[in-house]
Amino acid sequence: MGRVFFDTRKNVHTLTAAYQVLASDSGKVFMLNGASGFNVTLPTTLEDGLFYKFISTDTTADVQILSTTDIMDVVGLDSETDVGFSGAGTAKGKIIMETAGHKSQYVNLYCDGTSWYAEGMASVDDGITVAAA
Repeated sequence: MGRVFFDTRKNVHTLTAAYQVLASDSGKVFMLNGASGFNVTLPTTLEDGLFYKFISTDTTADVQILSTTDIMDVVGLDSETDVGFSGAGTAKGKIIMETAGHKSQYVNLYCDGTSWYAEGMASVDDGITVAAA
């Protein structure tokens, strides 16, 4: 008897305008079409185990991922220069998928019930920046 795999497809949601992420969206992959630029706001209630992935599909304008609480321990790599995201560090509440970036750059966000933790990869130096909200 062969193997059976369940849930092998990701739940993908394309965003083209402002969106309030819900706890029930946990596990989703958000494709960010930034043709007109917009904000994505994370859930206001932090819950252990929340996870979201954000991938740029168009970087014509900035897409900002906003948190009402600080995003902590942001780590990542700008692949062109092999250095961390611009402005990375603690007490940051905004991640910006910049127009300087390219399709396929991404950020994964994880929550431990107290803070958000982010990691990802940018296609160019400063393709993704983090800043105070």
